[in-house]
Amino acid sequence: MHLSRQLVERGLLNQEPTYRVLSVTDKGLEMLKSREQILGQINEAKKSERASARIKSSLDSEYDRSLFALLRNRRKELADESGIPPYVVFSDKTLVEMAMYFPQGRESLLNISGVGKVKFERYGMPFLEIIKEYCRSNKIDEKFKAPAREKDDAGRRYMTVGDAYNSGESVQSLMKQYNVSADTILNHLARFIMAGNPLRSAEDLIALSNLDPDQQMAIFKAFDKHGSDMLKPVYDAMGGKVNYDELRILRLCYLCEKR
Repeated sequence: MHLSRQLVERGLLNQEPTYRVLSVTDKGLEMLKSREQILGQINEAKKSERASARIKSSLDSEYDRSLFALLRNRRKELADESGIPPYVVFSDKTLVEMAMYFPQGRESLLNISGVGKVKFERYGMPFLEIIKEYCRSNKIDEKFKAPAREKDDAGRRYMTVGDAYNSGESVQSLMKQYNVSADTILNHLARFIMAGNPLRSAEDLIALSNLDPDQQMAIFKAFDKHGSDMLKPVYDAMGGKVNYDELRILRLCYLCEKR
């Protein structure tokens, strides 16, 4: 994990913003062909994995599975209505916390991991109604959850990048500011949109593409058919003739138009 993060930062690997799947970039392929040595650093990965496993085991044993099932069904209904994958509404981890702490008000729901202000405004009330009714029927009281140190989504890098872009920063200026590749900035912006945040006009983004309008339209139609969560299906649909750099740019343009 430590090595992959470093390779992503160097622009040698790309990480999908939703499923977190890694793929080799064009720059990475060039490095592989030249067999150039790349050095990285690993920091106690096994210890971190054991800690994560203990936390997951603790969560699994404490949440209310009946409430979780009700919340998961409602999540699917909302996702189907919007034509998006269920995890875009709320992750399983978020539903588990809801079924563990039984939040019954705005502030307590906002304190649940994965529920930011945008997500609450869009999806919060349907879940609160289910939790309240379930707690009334089963005589369950809300449990206190200590506020996270930095609960606000604005503390996350992709939120900072998205806000900066909306304020007028360009992709190039953000690359220089954070000393990262264009892939990294585009992935941050994609995550920003998928988290339910609006992004300013895609006109300057479309200008980054080297494809002609007909090719761009063909790719947009491929996103309509295969979805925008994964680039590989669209890459295959285009016969491998459009590189991933172009697909990342056009996916962002596509998402801007769809949100």
